[in-house]
Amino acid sequence: LAKGTLYLYFQNKEEIYFAIVLQGIRVLNAMFREAVKGKKPGLDKTYAVGEAFYKFYKAHGDYFRAFAYAKSARFDGDNGITAEIDRLSDENLGILVDAIKAGIADGSIRPDADPTKTAIFLIESSQSMIMLPMGFGKALGPMGIDHEDLVYHSLGLMKRAIENTRKR
Repeated sequence: LAKGTLYLYFQNKEEIYFAIVLQGIRVLNAMFREAVKGKKPGLDKTYAVGEAFYKFYKAHGDYFRAFAYAKSARFDGDNGITAEIDRLSDENLGILVDAIKAGIADGSIRPDADPTKTAIFLIESSQSMIMLPMGFGKALGPMGIDHEDLVYHSLGLMKRAIENTRKR
């Protein structure tokens, strides 16, 4: 594909970039939907979303990094692509919020866990553990810590933090 041909479909580099991000968000959305399908209770659905987030990173690291970078303040253009990214991002958040609500309703998640605030906390905390700063990443090996083990340890800590220990 020649550069000139590419610009028949996209106005500029930013639009190309957001088209890539949109494709990644679609993949993540499908992975979130598959992760919660058939899972009960809500706590297990919530954990499954976190696990799907990590699996997305492992299988589609370029999409993951592109999406993380797109969330920066560097971009401010609104167009049809960014509107669709926002819609799917809200839908992805909604999948996690619904899992948390289900967990509160079935008693597996603490009743005082605000679903939206908890979902945002879980997503941002997971992303921080997945995308460790380079200094931490390099330090793990000499300490005998595997990055994947650290991510799953963190997911377990987050799960226990929202778990309802006073089951009905």
